[in-house]
Amino acid sequence: MAKQSREELEKVTLNLYEGDRDILAAFYPALGWSVAARKILHRFCDRLRQHDTPVDISQFIDSIDVKGIEDVQRATRRETNK
Repeated sequence: MAKQSREELEKVTLNLYEGDRDILAAFYPALGWSVAARKILHRFCDRLRQHDTPVDISQFIDSIDVKGIEDVQRATRRETNK
């Protein structure tokens, strides 16, 4: 994938829930957590753009493997607390 130019990006502050950055870093070490977060959010917004009216986002969120994410989060916390 071609690198996005700086002109296409908008710098904002995004507050994440505790541990979310660590999870993204664990799942996407080569990409980096910030790029992974940006790509995930962008793809989610692309899905929303396909609709003319507000969408019940639970249909997208329900497909996330929460158990797998929680396992990684616990492992990350253990590593951090060593």
